[in-house]
Amino acid sequence: MVDGVKASAVLHLQLGSRSTRYFLWMAMHDAYRVHFQPEYHERAYCKHCPGEVESLEHILTKCTSPGQKEVWQLAKSVLENRLIPWREPSLATILSSPMPVFKDWNDKRETGKERRYRIVITSSAQVIWNARCERIIEHANAEFTTDQIQNRWRKKINRRLELDCLMTRKRFGKKAIPKKHVVMTWKGSLQDEYVLPKDWTEASGVLVGTAL
Repeated sequence: MVDGVKASAVLHLQLGSRSTRYFLWMAMHDAYRVHFQPEYHERAYCKHCPGEVESLEHILTKCTSPGQKEVWQLAKSVLENRLIPWREPSLATILSSPMPVFKDWNDKRETGKERRYRIVITSSAQVIWNARCERIIEHANAEFTTDQIQNRWRKKINRRLELDCLMTRKRFGKKAIPKKHVVMTWKGSLQDEYVLPKDWTEASGVLVGTAL
């Protein structure tokens, strides 16, 4: 487990889907035995990066096969348009992403930025991991195209936006997310945001826009 990262943070409801929390929990506990299974010894080394052991960090941050590079470019775009500092991803930064701290010039926590960072980094890592597993298991290690990877990321992020909007409904009672939290999370990242209604959480077809 990464030093200083509380495992309980992975269970944070703001991470969204159970699958995302499960992915981070497994990664933190080094439970993805990527290259330690004797019956799959041939998978120990990356087929796309000669001589590189296919560790979790390699998969998520270094592999040259279409996947990690394209996803992190999109993540960087949607974070930087909110002036969220970008750090080149590493396994440590990914696993510590549920606990970001951003403050303004008055030393006040910027919870909207923290929530966006948390969602974007964890969702992006899961997209990369899922694509890698599908490539290996279902497609005989055939590479995805850049468009396929980017579309997977957009679908994942937009599903999370849709879930956020849905969870503002009063019928969820105490589990409902305050609308102001959702608005502050996605502010400045929505497609055609200037023409959306003031309360866009009730609107249909709201999508995250990117520069890529």
